[in-house]
Amino acid sequence: MEKGRISVVLPCYNVAKWLDDCFKSLEDQTYKKTEYIFVNDGSSDNTLDKIKTFCKGKKNCKIIDKPNGGLCSARNAGIDVAEGEYLCFIDPDDFVSPRFFEVLFNLIEEYKTDCAVCWRKKVEEDFHYEDIKEEDEKPQTKTICGGGRILDEYMIKDTFDKAVWNKIYRLEKVLQIKNQNRPYIFDEGIRECEDTEFCFQFLKTVDKIVFRNETLYYYRQRAGSILHSEFSPKQLDRMKWNYVVIKEAEKDFPSVAKYARQRLALKALGLSSAALKKEGTDKETLEKLAQALKSNIKYIQNKFLYINYLFVMAKLKKRLKGV
Repeated sequence: MEKGRISVVLPCYNVAKWLDDCFKSLEDQTYKKTEYIFVNDGSSDNTLDKIKTFCKGKKNCKIIDKPNGGLCSARNAGIDVAEGEYLCFIDPDDFVSPRFFEVLFNLIEEYKTDCAVCWRKKVEEDFHYEDIKEEDEKPQTKTICGGGRILDEYMIKDTFDKAVWNKIYRLEKVLQIKNQNRPYIFDEGIRECEDTEFCFQFLKTVDKIVFRNETLYYYRQRAGSILHSEFSPKQLDRMKWNYVVIKEAEKDFPSVAKYARQRLALKALGLSSAALKKEGTDKETLEKLAQALKSNIKYIQNKFLYINYLFVMAKLKKRLKGV
């Protein structure tokens, strides 16, 4: 691992339309000791061609061209070839402030932590890198110590984002997520909310992180997101991280496990409503949703939601009888 170098993993799948903004933001970085690892995950557009053009003549770029395996698979492939002291993830349809790496690197070095976090701003599809204006902010820096407190701030208090991309990590610590029972960094069986599961696995092992509420990452909210799409059984993947966290946090981090159960109940309630609106939802899917609701609704202390739960459960039971 090269001291001071930041390995940046960019998982790319059919993002040719958005790459120019990302490329420009990388070229303008004030901190130059970086390596960019582009993982083309089976794109069918000209994503790979654009990556090759950007990387031509640059010694700090690596390109991995692989069959489509999903976001977790692409990130794992990038981590496997990372050589820096630190690790960062950027989604290539997003872009970053020119000071992104400089600020996070200085924070992680100054405060001697395993992770540095900044703030992010959600932008619309038609917002571009050149539209960035200096934010009217008075940034403050906060350190958080102890695995339990860090997880509380992350999972429960929402002090900082649950995404992986507005942070840099000490690579050595990330690699420790792998063990005999977990031979990977990102769980490739999780297709949604994989960021939350990864951050839980990482943060539960660290002693201190540093957070600065300065906007340095620009997250593009694209139309057609799965969050706004019609229900399908694949959306049950959104609940997988909850089950993983509940199982692993129950003993050592009970408040986190409770939070995961609350989120599971809310998620199951929303997905159940969507599933009931769609004709032809299969019996197995409806049963999984009903079980998730019944097992975790007691963790939701809200009268309106409980009434909604009773209404949804009644409809689920009725639908199941007729399936």
